[in-house]
Amino acid sequence: NNEKEANTRFANKAIVVTGKIKEINYLNYRYTIILHTTYKDHHILCDLDPDQNELLRNLEKGKTISIKGVCKGFLKDVVLLHCTLITNNQ
Repeated sequence: NNEKEANTRFANKAIVVTGKIKEINYLNYRYTIILHTTYKDHHILCDLDPDQNELLRNLEKGKTISIKGVCKGFLKDVVLLHCTLITNNQ
């Protein structure tokens, strides 16, 4: 709810997020998983490390997953870099 506070608290720190997959994109030789949030127009963008590519086979839209990454900040969306999959729940 508070962009400034969120950036102060989480920017440049490793965090774990859990959410449902909205999309999986591949651009410039990198995979990005986009997770839904409770806010209609906001998402969590998770840029995966290349060593995670093999694990993407079991993922699809709507699955709930947990991802660990370094938070680069929040503007409209939360951006996580260097992400690794933690769980593949549902």
